[in-house]
Amino acid sequence: MRSAVVAVLTAAAALPGAASCLVGGACAVEAEASVLLQRSSAKPVVATSAMERIKVKGGAFTRGDTEVVMLGGNYVWKAAPYFPPKAIVERNAKQIAEELASSAYIPKHGADGKHRISVPCVRLGAMMEGMMPDEAGKIDGAWVQALDDAISAFAAHGVYVFLDAHGDAWSTTNGGTGFPWWMSAYMQETAGSDGKSFITSPEHPLEIAIPDALADVLRKAGAAIPEISVVESDPDPWRNFSVGSGVGNPRYMNIGNINMRKNNNDKAWAEANLIFTKQVQNAYHRFLKSPGDDEDRKQIFMPYVEFIKELFSMWDRHSNVVAVELLNEPPPTGLPCVKTARKSRTNLWMFYANVLDELDKLGVHPDAPVALQDVSGTLPGANRLYDALFSEPSAASGEFEMKKLKAWASRGKLVLSFHFYPGFATQVGMEEMIELARKEAAKWGQVPLFFSEFWGETAQEMADVMAGAGDDGVDAITYWHYVDREYTGQPGWYIYNAATLAKGDPVSDEGEINWEAWGEYVKTVFDETFIGGDITGAAGGRCDVLGLLPTVAPKTFPKLQPRYPHAPRGDP
Repeated sequence: MRSAVVAVLTAAAALPGAASCLVGGACAVEAEASVLLQRSSAKPVVATSAMERIKVKGGAFTRGDTEVVMLGGNYVWKAAPYFPPKAIVERNAKQIAEELASSAYIPKHGADGKHRISVPCVRLGAMMEGMMPDEAGKIDGAWVQALDDAISAFAAHGVYVFLDAHGDAWSTTNGGTGFPWWMSAYMQETAGSDGKSFITSPEHPLEIAIPDALADVLRKAGAAIPEISVVESDPDPWRNFSVGSGVGNPRYMNIGNINMRKNNNDKAWAEANLIFTKQVQNAYHRFLKSPGDDEDRKQIFMPYVEFIKELFSMWDRHSNVVAVELLNEPPPTGLPCVKTARKSRTNLWMFYANVLDELDKLGVHPDAPVALQDVSGTLPGANRLYDALFSEPSAASGEFEMKKLKAWASRGKLVLSFHFYPGFATQVGMEEMIELARKEAAKWGQVPLFFSEFWGETAQEMADVMAGAGDDGVDAITYWHYVDREYTGQPGWYIYNAATLAKGDPVSDEGEINWEAWGEYVKTVFDETFIGGDITGAAGGRCDVLGLLPTVAPKTFPKLQPRYPHAPRGDP
């Protein structure tokens, strides 16, 4: 049925008006594909010819001898088919490039006193669940081709690409997205007799893993404790689309099981419902430890490395690919055991070092950089309580890890990625967050900073943050998130069929269910004709930010609010 979806998407791209995107209430004007947009030597240059590679040099991104600041948005689908048709990507790439070229922003000079130029970029989501949907090592050629087409489309308009191995709170088997269902299923099959939950099913209901004693500490610190919600009238809430149930494809439990949708809507996602479930705590912990177990190394770690290798092959084939980001917002793990949870950072950075070591052994291209981010995408020092709960003093400072990280940094192959979402994980201001990133990167050597996610209530607010971060020395900035709302008809990368639209939104941002709309929508999940998914923070997108970049950044950063609630659904 996926081929039918692709045909529908391709046809939609050819409809009248499909060559434009809402930008500040106006449509972008289609221009000749060969147009060359130039400004002063310190302004963006956008070309359709072959692109010059951006490299890491002296702790910055450079193109030739010129230091660059990369500016753009996240471009991430949370569910199949994972990418829009190439024609849509091309029009989005053109609009991104033209918006930046039309902006007034000129970056401040670099530390060496030389001018810097701004260039357009995207952080392109590339999920393992898309590349290996059904079993370890079996690569979906159509997904690889769609990724290749998207990168080529961005290159046609001079847009650089960070490949983001995106994931949000593990896997579809617990309502998340990113990692394939069969990985969780393998973990459950080999769980032994201790009763740990790795999937969600009638035998393994979705449950919070926070122990009572820790919950009391968190409440005293003012943190809300996540709670799992279910439809009260549902006698068997975790059966549909669960592994082994025979009721729906387990690939789509995150969008097709209504009880999952009550726990991965915008509000629930912002409250970290999925992150602190037993399923995520158990599965992600085992994932991070998989390099050290012979069977898990074979069934978990090496398929993941194969996935990362495929992303690096895109770097080889496309000169506009800048780096590959290994994980997105890796959660703290190991709860309900607090002692194990304190090793979250230690285990994460050991995992990274093992991946880099394996890539060295496999001879992955010697110039291709990786981007790494800390637990939850935050940084040490952003919240002392978070550090105390999930970090040992030795985190990321072991001899093996530091040797490997410094080696990659010395070859210009390391980038530090970080997010800024005010809340439990991050309780410092923007200026301090950037300084923490600079301090963390300095431990490894000369490493550029990639401010890879943040969200603001208005486009101007996000544009001001981007200009301020660029002037503060951040090397690449991508807001959450770019969406072609004219194409989708929604504030995210998902499309509802006419029968669903006639009834309204199936599930609201707050998890309220429109049963008539849900009845129509879930049919498309069962027959696999759905397009994208409104899960784990997929709403709130826009495409009108870069053109609003100011000539001079505000003296102080706007005070960003938590990313829920998102911008109103009717506001482009």
